[in-house]
Amino acid sequence: MAGLAVFIEECIVKFSRKNLYPLLQLLIPALALIYTQAGLAAGTDPGGTAAGTSVANQATLDYEIGGIPQTQVLSDNDGNPANGSNATTFVVDRKLDALVSENGATYNSSTTATVVPGLSQGGGSTGAVLSFTVTNEGNEVQDFSLSAAPTVFDPFSGTDNFDATNVNIFVDGNGNGTYEPAIDTATYIDELDYFGNGAGNPSSTVVFVVADIPAVQVNGDIAAYVLNAQVAEGGTAATQGADITTDDSAVADDPAVVQDVFADSENTNNAGDGISDGIASIEDAYLISSPTLTIAKSSAVISDPFTCPVLPCAPGTDPKAIPGAVIEYTIAIVNATGAAAATNVSVSDDLSSEIVGGGGTESIDFLLGQYGGAGADIELTVNSGGTVVTNLGASAFDGDAGQFVANVVTVTVANLAGGESAEVRFRVEIQ
Repeated sequence: MAGLAVFIEECIVKFSRKNLYPLLQLLIPALALIYTQAGLAAGTDPGGTAAGTSVANQATLDYEIGGIPQTQVLSDNDGNPANGSNATTFVVDRKLDALVSENGATYNSSTTATVVPGLSQGGGSTGAVLSFTVTNEGNEVQDFSLSAAPTVFDPFSGTDNFDATNVNIFVDGNGNGTYEPAIDTATYIDELDYFGNGAGNPSSTVVFVVADIPAVQVNGDIAAYVLNAQVAEGGTAATQGADITTDDSAVADDPAVVQDVFADSENTNNAGDGISDGIASIEDAYLISSPTLTIAKSSAVISDPFTCPVLPCAPGTDPKAIPGAVIEYTIAIVNATGAAAATNVSVSDDLSSEIVGGGGTESIDFLLGQYGGAGADIELTVNSGGTVVTNLGASAFDGDAGQFVANVVTVTVANLAGGESAEVRFRVEIQ
């Protein structure tokens, strides 16, 4: 730009020396226009010239008669010389445009990277959060109304198969991009500027869609949502402006009036967002990440008083479930490959209806010391990249993960990642 200014100055000097003022008067407006357009292109104002800006200019006409310069003639805006020569003026119309983008290239958001069944808002939990950015690409400060709706379109090519509940929308109140329930309470975008600078008037803001996840959902379930931003009237802080639902595209241009022009694009995946309708939208989705646990229980006769009275049984012997026989129960827990980790997994087996002294059919009795002596009453095997076998005591007071209290066997496994498994074993004697 500095080079262009120097060039204009040089032109003024040279043209003045040669008495070429008429030509100079024609060139300077053109050079100034080039200078202005280049300045706008390189500026920080993506919305362009502000709506309502008045643009006025006037042309001049110089001529001679017989080599004698005559009085300069100024252009007129209405062709009526009786009211003088007036500049031609128009006002810049209002471009209404927004861009909505999804923050991130995958499901969920940084606030809730993992969405699990039963996740809900309140009680110290943020609920399940999706994050979007709304940008004002028009040329005036605007409000934006916000709405979210379930959609079958999943932007990540999965299959939408459920809807979340208690869906809410909140605007980022402090600009940190993380949903904070105590801070992010606004439900519409207020006074969003059309260009960003360091003075606190950004052209973009983050919007959160916050929801509860039904407890019945399972690993891999998907709920897709579309966020709609409807352009609304700005100009009054802390007051939600009315939605702007029509523009002046079908009205003749009036150079003296600021007219509205919708300039937004169409979201073909959203039937509610057409081209140039004052609405911008984009999709995001919740992906359920949860353990997929299965549990199976089996029993095996490992000795009886006649066929095999002493363990281990000799090869080829086949003990039977007769009184005095020892039965080993095995409870197998598996977390499916690819599922989320399960923590504090606890398995219990109530033997009250069969065990001696239980008040029911007294058919079995729990055996102690079956896995290596006193205090080794229950066996826990965890397969987590390597097999770990742990013998547990039946007492509730021995500090380990197993116990047998009130005729109930209980064993806790700290963690089972996807693809891992555990087995619990204990023995009873048939009465």
